[in-house]
Amino acid sequence: MYNSEKYISDCLDSILHINLNKEDYEVIIVNDGSTDKSKDIVDPYIANNDNFKYIEQENLGAAYARNAGLKNSEGEYVWFVDADDKIDSSEFEKAIEELRSHKGIEVLAFYLKEVTEKGQFINVSCKHDSLPLYEEISGTDAIVKGYSPSSVCSMFVRLKMIKDNELFFRGGMTHEDVEFTYRMMAVAKSVVFTEHIPYLYIYHDNTVTTSINVERKTKYMCDELLVYQSFIRLAEKYSDNAELCAVVRNRAHNVLFGLLLTLYLNRKQWKPLGINNNVIDKMTELGLYPVSLKPYNWKKRIILLFLNLRSVMC
Repeated sequence: MYNSEKYISDCLDSILHINLNKEDYEVIIVNDGSTDKSKDIVDPYIANNDNFKYIEQENLGAAYARNAGLKNSEGEYVWFVDADDKIDSSEFEKAIEELRSHKGIEVLAFYLKEVTEKGQFINVSCKHDSLPLYEEISGTDAIVKGYSPSSVCSMFVRLKMIKDNELFFRGGMTHEDVEFTYRMMAVAKSVVFTEHIPYLYIYHDNTVTTSINVERKTKYMCDELLVYQSFIRLAEKYSDNAELCAVVRNRAHNVLFGLLLTLYLNRKQWKPLGINNNVIDKMTELGLYPVSLKPYNWKKRIILLFLNLRSVMC
C-alpha cells in the first residue's frame, strides 16, 4: 500500500469477509513508504489478526512491494490485491472451490470486475475468449492459443513455481503486471482459466491510468517499450520452439504498434503537452522509430507508413 488511507479499510474488511479459517490463509501488508495515516489504520488489523503480517519499506514502487510480499509468503498460493481495490467473498469461494478441484495446478485465472468508487459496474476484464475454460492446459499452450498478459490480480499463482523460476517483478516500470504474467505463463505447467469474478478493480480519479500528468503519462507510455524488450527476450529464450517464439514475438510487435496508435489517437491532447515528442524521442534513442514494417501484415504496414511520419505524431 502507498498512501491508501482512503481505501485500505474497505480492502482489508473485504478480505476478512471471506469464508476461510484464519489458519488457512495469511495476509501480508506491504507499506511502500506511505506518508499518510495508512499505517495507523492497519495497526488494529495486525493486532487483532494473527494471520496478518506487516512489512514496511521505503517508497520503491509496486514491483518492489510485491517482491517483498513474495519473499515473506508462506502459503501454497499467492494472490495480489491492491490496497485501493476489494474482493467479492462469494465469488472468492467459487474460485477457491475451483482451485481445490484441480489439485496441484500452478495458476488459476479469473476475471476482474471494474467498478466506480460508488460500486457502479463499468466492465469485466481479463477475459480470454480464445482459451478453454475449466480445463487444465500448459502455460505455453495458453500463449499459443492467444493468452493476453494482464493484471496479476486476476489469478492465484503457486508460490513454489514463482520461487523455483525466480519469477519476481521487475522494478521501475508501470506495466509490471503485463511483463510478469507473460513470463510467468511461459513456465507454468498447468493453468486453468475460469469465469469467476472475485476481484473488484475500483476506478479512482487519481490513478496513473486516469490522470493527466505529463511526467507520469510519459513514463507510463515509455514503459511499454520495456514490455516490448522483455517480450523480445522471451521470444529469443524459446527460439527452439518455432510456434511459441513466433507468437511471443508477434505479441511484442503488437505492443509497439499499439503504443504508436495510442499516441496518434490522443495526439490532440498529448502533443501540446510534449508527451508524444518525449515518447518518440525515446523510441528513436532505442532504435525503434521509425518502426520496421517487416513484422506486420499489409494492413498494419499501411497504417505504420502514416504513423512513422514524425510530423504526424509530434
